[in-house]
Amino acid sequence: MSPDNSQDFNNSETEMLKMMAEMKSELAGYRQEVQALRQQLNSTPNQIVKAASETPATSRRRMLKRVVAGAAGVGALSFLTSTQNLAFADATSDTAVVATPGPLGYALKADTGGAANLLLVQAATGTGAPSANAHVIGELYVDSAGSLFYCVAAGTPGTWRQLAGPTKSGSFQAISPDRFVDTRPSPNNVGGQSTLTTASNTRTYKFVGAGAITGRNGTTIPDNATALFGNLTFVAPTTGGFGAIYPSDFAGQVSSNINFTPGAVIANSFTVKIATTGPNIGSVTILGSWLGAGNTGDVIVDIFGYYA
Repeated sequence: MSPDNSQDFNNSETEMLKMMAEMKSELAGYRQEVQALRQQLNSTPNQIVKAASETPATSRRRMLKRVVAGAAGVGALSFLTSTQNLAFADATSDTAVVATPGPLGYALKADTGGAANLLLVQAATGTGAPSANAHVIGELYVDSAGSLFYCVAAGTPGTWRQLAGPTKSGSFQAISPDRFVDTRPSPNNVGGQSTLTTASNTRTYKFVGAGAITGRNGTTIPDNATALFGNLTFVAPTTGGFGAIYPSDFAGQVSSNINFTPGAVIANSFTVKIATTGPNIGSVTILGSWLGAGNTGDVIVDIFGYYA
């Protein structure tokens, strides 16, 4: 072997050894990444947040940041991951995961099989919509009370609308009208309770949950209903007065929903919140306030829809 060839061989060998060392180092790095991901998959949410916060911004996991669907709409990559921003983004202000659909695919599809298709973790503190930082149209936010907000206009902090929450009625759901309450004797009676009297002038009815009443036609109100819409009718009261319908956990001064005169049959529409606390949770109460003792009157409640 000539001196020149010998030198070339030595140089090639040195380069190969250098490349092998770099590959070994790279593989060790990947091994650490795999171990970290395995730990996250077996961790509690708090441990996931801690592990993510300790992940360098230059982590190889940033390569999972952008997911592009194939031309036929088939996802280019499927993976399990925590959505902690620091675990994937190059910087804290960067988007953690971006999913771009193909012409026939979805940007993001959450398969069924778990507890739910999508979980938005609520904020640790603070109620109401975000009050700081820049936001854009399309963002969703859950506050510490469990209320869901949607950003309708970009800005700092943007304009938000509450979509749902523990104390907020949702969208109106119309149903075929059905009679849920009629205190007149059989065969008219619905709901199982009797005529109101001066001595017994309230009736409480459970509309949602275990033991809820059903309409004459078999209609039921779903458990997620938060308010009712319908008609309240007073039938042939023996004296004048007023009637009211209110949540069964309401302890304040009730407002009149309907005013009646002796012998009248009079109706008025109502929207009433369903009780969410106390022994009568899921219920509403009807009051007949009579002028004078020894009087009676019947009530009818027809339901046309609910909010949920």
